[in-house]
Amino acid sequence: MKIILSLLIFLLLSPLAIAGRLQDITVRVPGGTGIHINDKEILTAAHLVKPYMENAVWIVNGEHEMVGRLKKIDRELDLALLEVDEYMQFGGLGFQLDAEAGDEVIVVGNPGECEDVTVWGRVAGRSEKHLIVDITVMPGVSGGGVFREGKLLGIVVQMYGSGEGWGDWLALVIPSERIIEFLHLEEPHGNMGSQ
Repeated sequence: MKIILSLLIFLLLSPLAIAGRLQDITVRVPGGTGIHINDKEILTAAHLVKPYMENAVWIVNGEHEMVGRLKKIDRELDLALLEVDEYMQFGGLGFQLDAEAGDEVIVVGNPGECEDVTVWGRVAGRSEKHLIVDITVMPGVSGGGVFREGKLLGIVVQMYGSGEGWGDWLALVIPSERIIEFLHLEEPHGNMGSQ
């Protein structure tokens, strides 16, 4: 019995199981990616939400399509919050507030025509406004979540590098503490890793 319980716990908390749950909360928005932060709200990068989209943003979650409305935007911070009418059963998203260079992360995004591309990388450092993540990034990953231990560490908002090849880019990420301020949350909640 102990062996079965240990195996079950391992499978639920393994990187692949966590990646699968993260893919479930990742959606496609025009030009990029968004993530469900609760049952009715999606967080994405503000540069993906054009002024003409504020009343209707087309969102795709696998085979399911829905329309979101802009609830809140901060173009300087590059974050936008969309609200959807359709209820998506979702257990909540935890926030990871600490990260150091070398920490492993998972990024889920929608580059090009691909959906739910999951890549692993590492935190490379921090600037005044951003986390810097050493990971394969491509156009379409903007707005995608960067996760550590199943919790949201930040949102990809920009690629940074020489531009000579895909391996020459780093991701600039709005860290979760700034996301919490944007959302006006009093404290982090939830934990994807323990569901």
